[in-house]
Amino acid sequence: MAGRTPNVYLSPQGIKQAKQLVQPISQLKVHKVLVSPLERCAQTIEPYLISAKKRSYANNSFVEMNYGDWSDKSLKDLRKLKEWKQVQEKPAKFTFPNGESFVKAQSRVVKELNLLAKKYPNKTFLIVSHGDIIKLAVASSLNMKLDDFQRIVIDPASITAINWDKELKTLLYVNRKVTKRSPSAKKRVVRNLKNRRVLGGGKGE
Repeated sequence: MAGRTPNVYLSPQGIKQAKQLVQPISQLKVHKVLVSPLERCAQTIEPYLISAKKRSYANNSFVEMNYGDWSDKSLKDLRKLKEWKQVQEKPAKFTFPNGESFVKAQSRVVKELNLLAKKYPNKTFLIVSHGDIIKLAVASSLNMKLDDFQRIVIDPASITAINWDKELKTLLYVNRKVTKRSPSAKKRVVRNLKNRRVLGGGKGE
């Protein structure tokens, strides 16, 4: 779980997926691109920016959660901790040791989305962020209890669209996969659901 650990870059598969995102994103009417300041997000959107001749703007409100002492630890080891069950079942009451709570993370994301909606009511923003951050935004748009947000799956290189009106939010689609999967990967998607429904958004397929 990389969290905010610096110098974490895309894998070869991630680089391939980033290139595959160019065409589907190009079909969207994007007015402005906001990106988490972490390297892997900037790397993900770079092929599109080059193709579209656009620039991106770093936005700290959409940075990855601060996992504190859990940062840079393997999920295999974290699952052994007694706190793991609380993270999965009662995240609203959990704060990562020396890190951030889910409540505060959701608050900063919602606050910024509300601000953008108020300031730019007729603009479309492409926001490049992280699994848990996107899940928290989706949960808020549906008025879900924070304790239920782990039921949402966000895979790498997927697109989620929300019409974020401060009065009425509408989830248009979630976790839309636009990159190509190998035949073997397609067969593993459902079987590996447990690996996808985890902190950080999961490793995807």
